[in-house]
Amino acid sequence: MFFVLIGVALFAALSYVVTQSGQTSGSRADRETEQLQVNEILQYGSALQHALQRMVMSGGCRIGIGGNLVLFDGTVGFDSSEWANPGDYDNPNAPADNSCDIFDPVGGGVDWQPPPVASQSVGGTEYLISGGYAIEGIGTTGLPDGDSSEVTLITRVTETMCLDINDRLGVTNPGGSPPGVATTSPSVPPPAFITIGRGFVDTATFGSGLGMPELTGKTGGCLETTSDGVYLFYQVLWSR
Repeated sequence: MFFVLIGVALFAALSYVVTQSGQTSGSRADRETEQLQVNEILQYGSALQHALQRMVMSGGCRIGIGGNLVLFDGTVGFDSSEWANPGDYDNPNAPADNSCDIFDPVGGGVDWQPPPVASQSVGGTEYLISGGYAIEGIGTTGLPDGDSSEVTLITRVTETMCLDINDRLGVTNPGGSPPGVATTSPSVPPPAFITIGRGFVDTATFGSGLGMPELTGKTGGCLETTSDGVYLFYQVLWSR
């Protein structure tokens, strides 16, 4: 009986070790998967940023000067049939030869893509391309009608992805948490987000203006909208 009890105890201990090892391996695998998806987000933002800069600097394309990306004289187009609401990002001022369309091989040459699986699991079904956020310390501030708002790529991420993004981009995570602001996140995807006359105009300034000094002067980073517990990655594609 004594040896039987010892055997039972050893079996229980072995089962515990195997279970813990499996959980550790699973957590490690999940972490590595999220890190790969952070790579995907950062690479996509970089590709859009470089394509937009090339189109404007050497391709003769123009960014609109209002809070709306295509308002007034902008010729850059972000239209794609892949958007959930095709037409939201259409720019009727864009050249007919598609040379200023960022998702066209003739223009920016960037393939349209959705956010990674982890982003979609927290509601980030599409990236947002917004003309309605200014980043304090980036571009020109204080102009009327959203003229100082940056062209910004935004998507939802998980908390661990948010922390990782900030670590990689040199943004401080105060108290071990992402910078936060007591507001709600924009709808994902939004209706008619960039269509002429209905742009998402200058609703916020990322930085000390909203109590997030960690983001001042940062062209990319991540924050939490604490009113709804959503984590948002942003990347400035063009500063205004």
